[in-house]
Amino acid sequence: MKTVVSRDNAALKAARKLASKSGRDKAGAFLLEGAKLIGEAYRAGLTVERVFVKAGSTDALKGLPAGLADGIGEDHLTLLTEGLFDELSSTVTPQPLLAVVRKPARLDMPAGGAGAIAAAAGAAANAAGKDVSALSILVLDRIADPGNVGTAIRTALAAGFDMAVSIRGTADIWSDKVIRGAAGSLFLLPAAEGVSAEDCAGFVSGAGIPLVVCSAGGESCYGMNLRGGLALVIGNESNGPAPVFIEKADRVIGVPMAGTVESLNAAVAAAVVMYEKVRQEQG
Repeated sequence: MKTVVSRDNAALKAARKLASKSGRDKAGAFLLEGAKLIGEAYRAGLTVERVFVKAGSTDALKGLPAGLADGIGEDHLTLLTEGLFDELSSTVTPQPLLAVVRKPARLDMPAGGAGAIAAAAGAAANAAGKDVSALSILVLDRIADPGNVGTAIRTALAAGFDMAVSIRGTADIWSDKVIRGAAGSLFLLPAAEGVSAEDCAGFVSGAGIPLVVCSAGGESCYGMNLRGGLALVIGNESNGPAPVFIEKADRVIGVPMAGTVESLNAAVAAAVVMYEKVRQEQG
């Protein structure tokens, strides 16, 4: 296998475009770094289209699942010089493997709109063996910090939520920082991306799912019934949830705080409420 030394290599040029949201949306694919995450994506049924290996690190391929490692032929394996590989990576200390992975089939459509959320809800209902009205949905409303988005999605999966919705203006769920924060959870949790607040609120209402909005000044989450299906909205870190969510909310809740603290980190607030739901359902 020859080592690619030119920035004009076609596979490398295509992979570089995945550094931007527009590039990911157009290609229907994203970049993953490291054998662990690549393996988790493969085991979750996602298609690994190409693997890039840093020159001198071919032994790293042994860390991939056997089926994946055996199935990648030279046509889908690219060896890069250390310099080219490090340019493609988005981390300070890159792991020696990068992969181009296709988004889940349910998202192989233009992002946003009622179609995206309906497709994700259908996938979630099938996976959970539930009616759509019984789904537990995490709605991230313009959460700007990628780490918060990834952490909230990871917590949602751990807390037994069935799907996530990313409202337009939220950090791209297929960006490298979100994927690392989610630690592979995004490969298992059906998600709709780039949906408008209006489309989300309309879908939730039409599906008969209670809309629960976390907002400053809301009633304590510890005194509210959170059992069963619901759509939990976690709003923007600075401005709170979109007005349409407040207007259509069945319940507006908050997390009690002592002292002069005005708000919690969005991912922390989401975790508190989701695990209060777990407590109520298991208690």
